[in-house]
Amino acid sequence: YRGRLALVRESALRARQISRNLGRFAYLDMLIDHTLLFDLLARAAYSEVEQYLKEVWPRLERIDTYRALQSGYYYVWGRALLMQNRLEEARQIYARTEVPFQYYSGDEAYERAALLAGYIALHEQRYAAAEEQLCRAAEWQRLTRHTVLSTDARLGLARLDLERNRPHEALDRLRVALTDWKRRNMPGVILQEGRGIIPLLEFAIAQKIQDQFASRILALFRAEQPANALSTHLIKLTPREREVLRLIAQGLTNRDIAAQSVIAPGTV
Repeated sequence: YRGRLALVRESALRARQISRNLGRFAYLDMLIDHTLLFDLLARAAYSEVEQYLKEVWPRLERIDTYRALQSGYYYVWGRALLMQNRLEEARQIYARTEVPFQYYSGDEAYERAALLAGYIALHEQRYAAAEEQLCRAAEWQRLTRHTVLSTDARLGLARLDLERNRPHEALDRLRVALTDWKRRNMPGVILQEGRGIIPLLEFAIAQKIQDQFASRILALFRAEQPANALSTHLIKLTPREREVLRLIAQGLTNRDIAAQSVIAPGTV
């Protein structure tokens, strides 16, 4: 959570060996899994996330304690698939999130299911459904106040606002979330979002919203990811779309952007 990624894997693997020597403890192993999985997400090693989950799944199926916690594992699996644009497989994982409710009906299970449903809808550009699910997840997170095997729904909502050309709403959500995690000195929570969070961090920096904290997180991504990973999130954007995003970040109105780009305001 402190963003010291260089120590994450080494410490988690050492803890896993200690747990094995002691005879294994379900909750301890779950925290170790969480640490290793989000280390992989932060490093954009999405195929390794899937491989890791396939290796540990027999353990998760064998013990009821793990079954009660499966919603978190499903969420991480689904997010990793979405980050690889494997939408249909992510839908299949979401369909399996109902299984843990047979064993455990706590808010965390519903929160993670809502999160994954929201990100799937966002990926499909079903914005109303995405907003409904992410708002539901954000409210559950407000009540439970933890992000173990989860991510911050407020950041998903900010991303949605940015995609829907609602920069002011996106900034408001970013301001609250970044201020919260800066106060707790927990940049690692934002790293859990994976590289999809990079456009939001760049937007925050351009708008001077907790820009030093956002720059610190961006630097952690640069330190841990290949040189070409930072530009991956722009692959789907045309040069014109990148220019419009840059103008939005500068605070221009739709009318100003339209006049400068020689396009209709509705196109913006």
